[in-house]
Amino acid sequence: MFATVGYLPGRSSTPALVRSLQPEPQPQEIVVRSCQEALVPIFLYPTPVFLIGVVTAFLLPEKPSADGDDRHAANADGNVKKLTPAL
Repeated sequence: MFATVGYLPGRSSTPALVRSLQPEPQPQEIVVRSCQEALVPIFLYPTPVFLIGVVTAFLLPEKPSADGDDRHAANADGNVKKLTPAL
């Protein structure tokens, strides 16, 4: 009966025996360690892609953006010709 619960007759709990027992890691420690190990690759792997994108963005030529308002169109001379909207 005592063997099933972990009691061993003749073996007493000495301070050396108690100190030699390794405590099991707490669930909170397991979660924190796994999050730390998972977050490092998540932020380090995209870093080269980000840096390549920034360098590419600086090397591309600048173009003015089109805002969709084409009522004022410039001729080849640079003169602005006002267009009337079609109704």
